[in-house]
This record gives sequence, C-alpha cells and structure tokens, in this order.
Amino acid sequence: MHGSQVFRGQAAKYLRLRATSGEVTALNPFPYHEHPLTVLEAELAHLSADRLTWRPAAGRNSIGWLLAHMLGTEDFWVHQLAYGAPVAHPVPQEDAGALLAEYRRVREETDTRLAVATGEGLERLVTVPAFSDGWTPPCPPTVHWVFHHVFEHELYHIGQVSLLLRQQGLAPLPF
Repeated sequence: MHGSQVFRGQAAKYLRLRATSGEVTALNPFPYHEHPLTVLEAELAHLSADRLTWRPAAGRNSIGWLLAHMLGTEDFWVHQLAYGAPVAHPVPQEDAGALLAEYRRVREETDTRLAVATGEGLERLVTVPAFSDGWTPPCPPTVHWVFHHVFEHELYHIGQVSLLLRQQGLAPLPF
C-alpha cells in the first residue's frame, strides 16, 4: 500500500490510513480536520487590519484575536502539553497573512505529530495545568483527547468569527 487511502471501518466510521512501504504507520482519527483551516485561509486572507481588529464592544474579541488564540491554543495543547515542545512567539493580530501563515505552520507540525501517533501514544495521559478559571478536562486528558479538544475548540471559535464578519456587514464563513 502506498499513499493515503480511505477505509470503511467498524460502525461505518471512515478513517484515513497512511501507509508507507507496505506497512500501516499511522491512523488518523480526524480525517477532515483540515477543512476548517482551509476555509479560514481562503476567506480571511484579504481582511484589512481594520476588519481584523474590529470589536463589537469594549472588551470583546476581534477576529485577529480569535485567530491568534486558536493557533496559540493548538500550539500550547498539542506541542507544549502533549509533546513538550516550546510554543511559538505571538503574531500581530492586525496582519491576516502573518496570522494565517503561523496558523498553517502550527497545523503542519500538528499534522506531523498526528501522522505518526499510534494507539499507545494516543492513549498516553497528558498533564494539564491548573487554569485560573478552574476549568478541567471533562475526561482523562489523553493525547487523543488533546487533538479532539483542539479541533473542537477551533470550530467553536470559527462560529464567533462568522458572527463578527456578519456584524461588520460581511458574509459569514461558508460552513
């Protein structure tokens, strides 16, 4: 087997298996995780600094802040907590190109880690720090859960980005 193939597994779930040299080397339990970032790149790359930094009210988040938060969250949870790597430096919230490029860089690192994750590696527990608001994971924080949490978190904030686009008189993201 060479390249990526899609197989129908138990309970009719689709999983992408990546095979190299005839051996399955990784299992991707998140085969569609790329779609949201691809849409963000296509739809937000043209936004001006004014649109990126616009806030509906004082103390509310801007699109630029949300993008920086989403990429920072992925970097923190996947790379620092799950794998012990240092996180990237902050990116200016008024530069769509820089934000999306850094988000893509972080995602490519995530994809590299996900591509080689195995059953045992995915079930390894991750030490989660105490958060100031008292939040704790709703289940044991395994590496698998960290990936799920990051991709779910991204979708949550994409809804907020769509709302902010509408509030500025722009079309929402096409989901």
